[in-house]
Amino acid sequence: MAFQNYLYIFCAPGMDAQVTSVDLRGSNGFLTQIVGVSRTADASAVAVAGVARGAQVIELCGAFGPDEISQIKAVVGGGVPVGAVTFALDNLDAINRIFA
Repeated sequence: MAFQNYLYIFCAPGMDAQVTSVDLRGSNGFLTQIVGVSRTADASAVAVAGVARGAQVIELCGAFGPDEISQIKAVVGGGVPVGAVTFALDNLDAINRIFA
């Protein structure tokens, strides 16, 4: 199966998955779904919806920790890989201040 559909979920204040989402289509038909949520807890429903729309891979922004990543993996099942953006260890204090 060719890779044709990717979902990226980010978390930021004021985001609403019903409003802050965009589909980017490549000339070859490749679909990138980008969806914003205001709370990491809202991402499970977005992930399930994205898989229903054909997402073959899910990537989460750096605001998602191991617990949220595991939760999303559980709700989408083992057929769709779930990964997350990570930051270098020397950036952790700055990242924690931003997402606190």
